Amino acid sequence: GVQTCALPISATPAPGGAVGDPHLFGPSGDRFDFKGKNATWYALLSAATVSVGAYFVFDTFHMRKKLVHGSWMKGIAITAMMASNNTLKAAYFSNSSYAAEIRIGTDGMATLKRGETFEGDGVNVALSTQNVFTLSNSEWSIEAKNIYAPYPRANHFKTRLDISIKPIANVDASPVAPHGLVGQMYDRDDKMVVGKMDDYMVKDKVIVTSAMGEGAIEGTADDYIIDAKDPFDTKFKFSRFGLSFAPPRDVSLLT
Repeated sequence: GVQTCALPISATPAPGGAVGDPHLFGPSGDRFDFKGKNATWYALLSAATVSVGAYFVFDTFHMRKKLVHGSWMKGIAITAMMASNNTLKAAYFSNSSYAAEIRIGTDGMATLKRGETFEGDGVNVALSTQNVFTLSNSEWSIEAKNIYAPYPRANHFKTRLDISIKPIANVDASPVAPHGLVGQMYDRDDKMVVGKMDDYMVKDKVIVTSAMGEGAIEGTADDYIIDAKDPFDTKFKFSRFGLSFAPPRDVSLLT
């Protein structure tokens, strides 16, 4: 459904992101669940100077006394435009917690180890000793926390990524409105859009998640898939990377 929510458009919007068995949220209370397809990259954010993809992987895990057939985000791949008009590409995976990868332009991949930072041409990348990967430029700050799934012992200490997407500048004033599964929620209105969400309170002992953002995203889930051969690819149906103008989505067209 669509509800009104007081949010001053002149203010820098609140963070959005995707956490857990992925629950996605936006700046004005927007939220929906998104299982994704197994071993598939999806565009979370597409803006003029940065593109963020997340790697969704199916998994079966214990949650209290129930068994859940759901999914996690296990990787993040970011392409950012540098001040020199070169591109910086950075990736981080939950099963490689001690290092991230960075590539500038056509250079080979370099390793960023825990506790190290990289600063260059307006883009900052860091991997903390607590396994928190961050990338920021003048408009956005993206954070991926590498953490254990809930009930770690019961779930054999499996790990996942929780991703936060925070505007630094007033993105509502940008000539390019962002898109992507999370980015489109920065749509410059005061409406709270709640899409399909999975029910974990059912009496059944086995839960199979199925929500794919129905009712809360433009197009369909498949429109956000990134080429599996290149997780840094910035192209998909609603891509905004490199554009000089793009309007926000029209919430009235959501079904």
